[in-house]
Amino acid sequence: MPVIARLALALACGIALGLSPAPLAIALLFTPVVVAFADGNRSVLIVTAVLGVLHARTGLGTGAEPCAADFRDGAEAVFTGYVASISSDARVLEVSPAEHKCEGAIKIRLQRGDTRLSGKLITAAGTWWSAGTPAFGGSLLADSLRVNGHAPAFIRMRAHAQLRIRALFGTQAPLAESLLIANTKEIPPAVRDDFAASGLAHLLAISGTHVALVAAIVLLIAAMLRAPRRAAIAISVAAAWGYVLFLGAPFAALRAAIQLALMSLAAILQRPAHPLALLSSAGIVILFIDAAALVDIGFQLSFAGILGLIVGRKPLMNALPASLPSVLRDTIGSSIAAAIATAPITAFHFGQISLISVVANLAGGPVASLAVPAAALALFLDRITSTGAGFIADGASLLIARLAYVARMSAAVPGGHISVSRAQLAAVAVAAGTAALVAARLRDTGLLRTRNAAVAVAVTLCYGLAPIVTRFIAPAHDSIEIFAIDVGQGDALAIRTPNRRWVVVDAGPRSDRFDAGRARLVPFLRRQGVNSVSVLVLTHPHLDHFGGADALQQAIRTNMIIDPGASEPSNAYQALVRGAAAQRRTWRVARAGGSMEVDGVRIDFLHPDSASLDGARDANDLSVVFRLAYGEFAALFMGDAPETVENALVARLGRQLDVDVLKVGHHGSATSTGDSLLVRATPAVAVVSVGRRNRYGHPSPDVIDRLEGAGVRVMRTDLHGTIAIRAFRDGRLQVRSGL
Repeated sequence: MPVIARLALALACGIALGLSPAPLAIALLFTPVVVAFADGNRSVLIVTAVLGVLHARTGLGTGAEPCAADFRDGAEAVFTGYVASISSDARVLEVSPAEHKCEGAIKIRLQRGDTRLSGKLITAAGTWWSAGTPAFGGSLLADSLRVNGHAPAFIRMRAHAQLRIRALFGTQAPLAESLLIANTKEIPPAVRDDFAASGLAHLLAISGTHVALVAAIVLLIAAMLRAPRRAAIAISVAAAWGYVLFLGAPFAALRAAIQLALMSLAAILQRPAHPLALLSSAGIVILFIDAAALVDIGFQLSFAGILGLIVGRKPLMNALPASLPSVLRDTIGSSIAAAIATAPITAFHFGQISLISVVANLAGGPVASLAVPAAALALFLDRITSTGAGFIADGASLLIARLAYVARMSAAVPGGHISVSRAQLAAVAVAAGTAALVAARLRDTGLLRTRNAAVAVAVTLCYGLAPIVTRFIAPAHDSIEIFAIDVGQGDALAIRTPNRRWVVVDAGPRSDRFDAGRARLVPFLRRQGVNSVSVLVLTHPHLDHFGGADALQQAIRTNMIIDPGASEPSNAYQALVRGAAAQRRTWRVARAGGSMEVDGVRIDFLHPDSASLDGARDANDLSVVFRLAYGEFAALFMGDAPETVENALVARLGRQLDVDVLKVGHHGSATSTGDSLLVRATPAVAVVSVGRRNRYGHPSPDVIDRLEGAGVRVMRTDLHGTIAIRAFRDGRLQVRSGL
């Protein structure tokens, strides 16, 4: 390993330690890695790691505070910045700071969209919220907006390209934006989930291929014009850097541009360049510019993928039968190497490991290789001839649609991907590292004579150690967690028991354009490593509560379904019942007086009773209401039950309704959460599942006033994103948001 690669590794370990909220744990994890690769340069590498810690601790490499530090949630704020990107409905702007000395883009949400704002310098005033926007510094809900002028040239060019891509590619525009200008924010969550499950997520990021393609085209043109060799190389590198700046310098493209510049310099000087040294140099430069790049998924996937190709491509090619064509061996070897190297990263960020990724890459890689230059050519021709650009764009759209089809079909293969939690991933990583070090030491001492024997011992040790390590890293909890998942205007809650079994309450809405089960609920559960749901409670047959249940059943095994048991004529609900019957799911009805227990968590059903089934005029009147108890902690889940049901429960149960957490009924509608319920329930925390700026006006200001007047802490998914409540057996609570 080149010395500079060891320095890059030590620097990365130090930065990880500096960025970590648990520095001792990170130090214990990374110190053996640094020492293992240190050889005789141990002191130099330790110093480098210490410098990495200091670099990360002193302003994440830039010295700038995040923009969120300038504002307080719920306060009036004024922000001036450049509109770098605009949503498809033109109501959400991605704005980079102009006058503020802060770091990171923010979202500005408008009441009415306007595409003319793209590429402009604006000043917006409104209400600031930092939660629920992990990809941004925060959101400004704008009440007023003023255009001050134009953004810098590169931002204007990119903004114009975004609008032209949408005009050229129609329904395939979100994927085209990702492939051409590195904007992945408009990709529907369901499509993004398909690419993650199929192992094709790396194709959605601007990669070294894009940068190399630009440089190669410019180099070819320069050669045709008979430019001197050094001048041609310099021009091609400059063109590649211009493209990277045009994109906004995403880390993957920046890595490729730095490597290209170093390779070109080596070619001009006629000096050999080790691939690992080039990659390490690029990493050091980027981390020096911005230490926080280390936690960026684009940075991680880019470097891991290239590292996998450098280390594993040739050995894998040589392991394949020589009778196969060399091109096929190269493709298979490259796909496997990249898939293995990036698997831990996709598992960490997306909560799943794709087992179908090699096959998916063999099918999707060539399609992407054709789609990118075709789409780029269409965008280039658009400045010359709209007819020719439209013709090429239609062909490129077919290729992009085929790529999405490959991702969708690969993601649908049974057993093609598995869900893992971060705790499980950490346990396997520790077990694998320990097994590898033990096997290497045994081979050094001569106890293992061949590499195959060392590999066999390492795999066996890893298989045996992983369950043991898991018990230390992820022991059985002494608490439960209740998650109110941000699914828009609807309900979806997930409850984790002490032994990591899961109860899901409702599954979010579904429409022609959005399936909350597929887009929000299933990805959330996968990130938690959920492979099965013990119980799914569907509180009542309204589409904003059961719409995502079909997607949940298809993706994650659901052992039991509970609903009110009322006759429901809607086609969607009947299809859900038939699907559950075909998959032999247990289906039961909830009745007042019934109860169940999962890992010490008791659920008592309070409503409906048999008498209420006959007199109900609306499905909300039959909504399942239950009380959850764990030790001294209790929570009340109201579904969409109206105030008449609340009053009946108060009259029948009285103080038995006393709880710590209230899941507010009917999204905070004025028809629910009356004074009588609050007097009896006395919750400390109230959770409102509600969509941002929904057409119903939920939650009602009167309901919020009643809750706050009773001293209840109100948490709302429209303002706080996904909400997590951790409850201990002694009744203590911890509340987090913006997950």
